[in-house]
Amino acid sequence: MTVENTGNKLRRFSFKELQVATRNFDHEKKLGHGAFGPVYRGHLADGSLVAVKRSQELSEKSEKQFQTEVEVAGIVHHPNLLSLIGYCDEKKERLLVYPFMVNRSLDLLLKQRDVRQLDWPIRMRIALGVARGLAHMHDQCHPSIIHHDVSCSNILLNAEFEPVLGDFGLARIMHKRDVVVGGTEGSIGLCSVSTAEVGKYPPSLPISPRRCQDTYVNTAVRAHLGYIAPEYARTGKCTLKADVYLYGNMLLELISGQRIFFERVGRVVDPTLQGNYPAEEAEQLIRLALLCTDDDSSVRPKMSEVVMMLENRLHELDPSSRSSWCRSEGDSTPYYSFPPSPSLEMALKR
Repeated sequence: MTVENTGNKLRRFSFKELQVATRNFDHEKKLGHGAFGPVYRGHLADGSLVAVKRSQELSEKSEKQFQTEVEVAGIVHHPNLLSLIGYCDEKKERLLVYPFMVNRSLDLLLKQRDVRQLDWPIRMRIALGVARGLAHMHDQCHPSIIHHDVSCSNILLNAEFEPVLGDFGLARIMHKRDVVVGGTEGSIGLCSVSTAEVGKYPPSLPISPRRCQDTYVNTAVRAHLGYIAPEYARTGKCTLKADVYLYGNMLLELISGQRIFFERVGRVVDPTLQGNYPAEEAEQLIRLALLCTDDDSSVRPKMSEVVMMLENRLHELDPSSRSSWCRSEGDSTPYYSFPPSPSLEMALKR
């Protein structure tokens, strides 16, 4: 395949180089396994520690994910977005090489339940860092990019526990021109999707041709239902606000320490914190998460607004003061407000 010139200085590795770096993809070097394929820890000849993603099979789907990762690497340049060092595209091999993140993924740390690694200040740092990365993709990249797969498993942590959002294989590069997407396969600019997985989801999802502007119309809903924005589940139409919804889900998991859709969350705030967090700040963070996950996409804030609130430490800039987030001009009740709950109040006062 031909990798498009991204304008970024990516290194093109030989397959032999990456075989040596990972000791021929030794099982003991395996870090995990994602949708693209297994991930291995490796040492390059210059001593650099890297993570190597190897496609488990060469298919139309993996080829598109590979191409998207490389192309997005030429657009995104931000401390909170995972940089791509290089790639290998020899024959049927497709590999991606990234810096190794010492503290692995947020998902793994939450499962370990070790409050020494995820105290409240670190959780706030993660919330802000991921928000900054997404805001950069949405507002500073030209064209804008929808990450499309924001989750705890795709948030990596460096040695200082600074978050780095990665895995751009499902990203959508948006264009401000009208594009017709239809049939069983659609594309916008540099990105395209197939319906290989459409059978896993409700057959009522529309796959008819659509016209879209600043919107990506996907003919196959790829993410887990419940972890995607409701409007995307209904229509297959993905916008920047779908990322905001996923970010809100991530916030709820970061706060509670639990998977929000597949486990019953007994307490709002992670009990492993043992009450060592500012209750007012925790409450505002919960409210922000609920705002981001509002069913009405027009109510959700932009990621740049989320960054603004978090940079002001939440309680210094109360989201309820934003009249644009209220139901109507005559109703000052914010969309994200919810009735008092004894269990919520108890969790916040722990």
